Amino acid sequence: MLRITGFLVLATNAIWQPFALGGDAAGSQYLLHVKLTQERSDDVCKNPTGKVLAAPILVTVEGREAVYLVGGKTTIGDQQVEHGTLLKVRIRSSDANTASVSGMIELSTVGKATDDLLTRMSTSMYFKRTVELGKTCRFELPKTDGNEQSLELSVERVAGPLAEPIPPHRAKAAVKR
Repeated sequence: MLRITGFLVLATNAIWQPFALGGDAAGSQYLLHVKLTQERSDDVCKNPTGKVLAAPILVTVEGREAVYLVGGKTTIGDQQVEHGTLLKVRIRSSDANTASVSGMIELSTVGKATDDLLTRMSTSMYFKRTVELGKTCRFELPKTDGNEQSLELSVERVAGPLAEPIPPHRAKAAVKR
């Protein structure tokens, strides 16, 4: 018996890839639209300029943790140091129109590796919020190096088997959000 309990969808490339969350696929299923943005103030014009850093779509089952990880690994000695963007989200139904969303996001970078030294800098934020289904909520991340970063989440309940891929037109729409 094949049991797929979640998907990681990279909307920027319109690709979906199954991943296992564990447990049975009982309970409500949710489509989670995520957008991580960064704005930097132009010192000359004092006008903010922004860009989308990531815009994945995650599909998960109520109560199971969905994980989005993009980045790299740098080797120092016999250790591999991961860096990049890590997002973990868990959704629980509140009522017919709302859901409780909790999780964490970590943004990390590494400096230049030498033979015996590597610096890893990270910013993490943990969150919990009750959201209205279909509405976007925004979390402001701590400001770093003149950059203002934010995380936007939108949750919708989906019907049907979890193993069905998201239609390409829906994945592409997430990139334009």
